[in-house]
Amino acid sequence: STLFSSIIVKDIVDKDKQGPLVKGNLSVFKCIGVLQRVQRVAVCSEDYRVINILSQTDLVRFLISKMEDNVELFTKSVVELNLGTYPAQTLTANKQAIKAFMKIHKLNLNAIGLLNKYEQLIGNISASDLKGALTTDLDHGASLFGSLLLPTLTFLKLEGMTYFPAITCYTTSSFYWILLRMLAMRIHRLWVVDDDMKPIGCVSMSDIMKCVVEHKQPDRKQ
Repeated sequence: STLFSSIIVKDIVDKDKQGPLVKGNLSVFKCIGVLQRVQRVAVCSEDYRVINILSQTDLVRFLISKMEDNVELFTKSVVELNLGTYPAQTLTANKQAIKAFMKIHKLNLNAIGLLNKYEQLIGNISASDLKGALTTDLDHGASLFGSLLLPTLTFLKLEGMTYFPAITCYTTSSFYWILLRMLAMRIHRLWVVDDDMKPIGCVSMSDIMKCVVEHKQPDRKQ
């Protein structure tokens, strides 16, 4: 498609939203503050050459290794820490995929939960799943983005994109358990559900970073 071949990357980058750049000697605590807003940052040398990439996942791994340094925080539950974003943003799975992406864009989210007819959580769709509109349609000879008119669940199933099961937790789940779950499952969010699998909220890695900043121990060097 000429839509993609005739436009270069710099033409679509928002110059007011340049990705963050941090120096390698910046404290981990300050990096956590930066990673409340983005999933990864470029780490640079003193002369501003990029030498590595630091992600939220890297910091979750680091936090797990420091569990013994802050047992009080790590053993608290979701509800005790007021951890996560509420209410959960969802869509019934039989709605068109384009409506799911429109909701993600309108609310400036990374993902929304998918519900069955009983309003139970059965999966999720993320902004990154939009790539399926390219690969799926082109592989099947359909018009570009035509699959966005399909029900969301059908859209995700076409090329075997992961939607089920959504990884969940409860309001009683501990902070440490959530970190372990995220790292083990290689995911960026857990959906907070009740006993009937109805979603109440969502805990993302950004929420994790925010929680650590809010519960900084003033008597410890960061």
